[in-house]
Amino acid sequence: ENKSFEDFYLKFCGMQECKPNYSYGPAVRPNYLLHYCLSGQGEYHVNNQVYQIKAGDAFFNNAKRCHLLSSRST
Repeated sequence: ENKSFEDFYLKFCGMQECKPNYSYGPAVRPNYLLHYCLSGQGEYHVNNQVYQIKAGDAFFNNAKRCHLLSSRST
């Protein structure tokens, strides 16, 4: 059995509208997360890096990795 491989399946699906200056974290979640930004701007903090997010961007968060998400005021 290959112990370095994990099954990947959809567990949750949803949508969230974040108000300006919303933030979540720093936090660790047990699941992988795929985010897609529909509108606005924000930041994704992970591994001592800050990524600027805008409408049309997608990003993937690995399970069990500390991260922080924040939206910006316009």
